[in-house]
Amino acid sequence: MSYDYDQLATAVIEWAVSHGHSDRIVSLDLETKVLTPDKFLTNETVLSIAFARRIGKKVDSKVLTLQGESAEAEDQLFFSANQLIESARPLIVVGYNITGYDVPLLHMKLRSLPKPYWALKDLIERAFILDLKHPLKFELANFDGSRIKIRGLEEILNHERFSHLPLVKAKNILNGANKEEKGIKIYELWRRHRTEFEKYAMGDVVDVLALFEELYLKNRIVPQIRTQEIRPRKAIG
Repeated sequence: MSYDYDQLATAVIEWAVSHGHSDRIVSLDLETKVLTPDKFLTNETVLSIAFARRIGKKVDSKVLTLQGESAEAEDQLFFSANQLIESARPLIVVGYNITGYDVPLLHMKLRSLPKPYWALKDLIERAFILDLKHPLKFELANFDGSRIKIRGLEEILNHERFSHLPLVKAKNILNGANKEEKGIKIYELWRRHRTEFEKYAMGDVVDVLALFEELYLKNRIVPQIRTQEIRPRKAIG
């Protein structure tokens, strides 16, 4: 079953790259105000929306940050994000646990905001959503012979398999916070240490984009397209 899903993802990515749409592959991540574990997916306040995509040889990244705790400020955050999405026009959206959290929360927010944001609706309703938590669980199991399991992103970023990548690893900013502490620390970063908060938010989208490129582009799709000999990548599960 995992082979079929990987074949589908690879085919979509190959099509996008071969048609010159590499810059429309976008890494997305939300940071939110969740002070207790039972508040996830309760239409919680979005503190930031971060994006990263590759344009040529450079990674273009952007963090849009909530400027105040009010409905008006959150609406302005989504207005700015909608403008950015209108410009980028993503065809493929990648993230880590994006289907388990970011996308469902965006559906909630777009239903509750006072006006529609059509570019964001296109993003979550029409773009191809690739959640890396699934291909990565097979990749790491194949690499080290371990059982197949979903791992935390911090564990993945520190795994030997990706030690050669120049990762930001901004999760270290939280100093090893556990699940109960994490939400509070993120919120306090947003309130009191905005520069560190934005570095944290930026790190996730940049690192997830790097993981995506390692799995789906490096030595697999891009060189093949140059010679117009596109072949399916070997499945990772």
